[in-house]
Amino acid sequence: MLFEEKEVPLQAHRCLCSTEFDYMNILFVSQYYPQRIVKRCQCISKIGLNWAAHNLSQAIIRGFEACQQNFHVLNVTPMSSFPAFANRPWVPGCQEDNVESLSYVNLAYYKRKDTCRKVERALFSWCRKTGGEKIIFFYNFNYLNSIIPLKKAFPDVKAVLLVTDLPEYRVRENKLLSKFNELISPERKAREGEKFNYVDGYVLLASRMRERLPMGEKPWLLMEGIYNDETSLEGSIKDPHKVLMYTGNLGARYGIRLLLDAFRLIGDSEYRLWVRGNGELASLVKERAQEDSRIVYLEQMSREELMKKEQEATLLINPVLSSQEFTPFFFPSKTLEYMASGTPTLMAKLSCIPSDYYEHLFFFEEESVEGMAAEICRICEMPEQVRNSFGRKASEFILSKKSPKEQISRVVDFFESL
Repeated sequence: MLFEEKEVPLQAHRCLCSTEFDYMNILFVSQYYPQRIVKRCQCISKIGLNWAAHNLSQAIIRGFEACQQNFHVLNVTPMSSFPAFANRPWVPGCQEDNVESLSYVNLAYYKRKDTCRKVERALFSWCRKTGGEKIIFFYNFNYLNSIIPLKKAFPDVKAVLLVTDLPEYRVRENKLLSKFNELISPERKAREGEKFNYVDGYVLLASRMRERLPMGEKPWLLMEGIYNDETSLEGSIKDPHKVLMYTGNLGARYGIRLLLDAFRLIGDSEYRLWVRGNGELASLVKERAQEDSRIVYLEQMSREELMKKEQEATLLINPVLSSQEFTPFFFPSKTLEYMASGTPTLMAKLSCIPSDYYEHLFFFEEESVEGMAAEICRICEMPEQVRNSFGRKASEFILSKKSPKEQISRVVDFFESL
């Protein structure tokens, strides 16, 4: 096993960390669906898979490969808990080349304890048998607590945290259980704050995340996202209708109700609305689809199938409003996939979007039901050649500027600067 626990004498450990090793070893603690078990994961999940985490993790791995870095991956396959959101209480593991995906018990509440224990054990094992400079790159906060005992045992290890979203804005599976856990574990708050003292650097998806993180003067890098190019983009024939498409979380804060109301204002029978996602407003989408045959709720599908549908659409839309409190503190990962598809993207001008994206996106002039409907119609009534040219240039921008190699080369430079 890649991270098999082996007892190494302290003296041997000191030898491994001596100056004769001047290369950099990277361990990425990721969250994605390995090819060998992705179909099993789709069968286990009741609500679909977390493709946002998968896509970003995969893009990072492909970036390390493209940059020819010496790296290993410790993966925890993201899966919602049994019994509410999964059919089975067990997530399988597997090993692929330099990647080890941990198996774990997927029972609500217990799975956090099980995965944290296994991750910490694997991190210790990797540090014991790895020489040279060591960098551990954590995907978000889930397993960062392991860094406290790890850094005390291996003080030369560098820990870098990739912040994809802030804890206060993360959607929890069970809010009641989470609240109860906070009440019975007051000491956990102190531990949660302590772990940041052991972080050596941050990679952020939005610059204003600094305002909410106890970073102090620690170095950081802005990396708004990476397009996961593991799937080849082959041109698909456009649907003959004027098709709007939304993919992603169907939580109320993401503007789904606004989109449905805006579409209701568009009476033209040539328009269609395709929606793919899970969340609290999924039932509302299905209800509107019953009322209006132009609305289609798409069932769970593979990433390849989803991207094909995005290419068939006329316009991809992200209805989240800039007035939402969380928007300055995240980067909407769907933006990269939308743009890469070659289909134009319409969204609000969120403050988290860097200015180099502006010429490749359509923005709402007015963030209201009427404003959204008017902008949808304006774009869909454009000459097809003009609209397709706009989308093609956006795709070229993403594929050339936000590729795994381009973005991870910046991350590697950041690692070397620590």
